[in-house]
Amino acid sequence: MNYQCVCSTAAEIHERMDQLRVELIHTGIKEGLLSSNTIRISQQLDACLNKYEVVKKSC
Repeated sequence: MNYQCVCSTAAEIHERMDQLRVELIHTGIKEGLLSSNTIRISQQLDACLNKYEVVKKSC
């Protein structure tokens, strides 16, 4: 599945990335690094990281 970050400002994206990092760590510990939930969260974080790079370059 192709995830997109729905946040629009750099601050919103950064806050969402922090939330996803915490969720990723907890899910990875609880369910394992190869669980579908851990992978889904990781992909969401990747989408936000990619969008953050684009937003920061345009500033």
